[in-house]
Amino acid sequence: MRKTERSFNSTLRRESKKRQRLNRVRNKITADLKNQPCAICGKKSDDTHERLARSGGGSITNLSNLVRLCRTCHDWITHDVAGIRWAIEHDLVISRHDVRAKELRDGKTADELERELRGE
Repeated sequence: MRKTERSFNSTLRRESKKRQRLNRVRNKITADLKNQPCAICGKKSDDTHERLARSGGGSITNLSNLVRLCRTCHDWITHDVAGIRWAIEHDLVISRHDVRAKELRDGKTADELERELRGE
């Protein structure tokens, strides 16, 4: 191989066991929430929105961090400036610098949630 050519590995990184456990718990939680209507317009919900994003330290398994929304409302509060402002005013989007963000980060561990879901 010449110096100008590069070899790229196109395989995706494996998901860690911890992330796999968290995703299993989140899937169970979102399945339970599936029948809830959209928190904004009241129509049938499609998505589970995280008030405090994972990148800001938000828990994907803490129920107080999760809100059910229809696709239209979810797109509105995540992509439209007016929607984002409205969502911030109505606590549907929380900045990682907000005081309330701490409670949304301090969820239970994946093991604790799995045990709770199994009824142990």
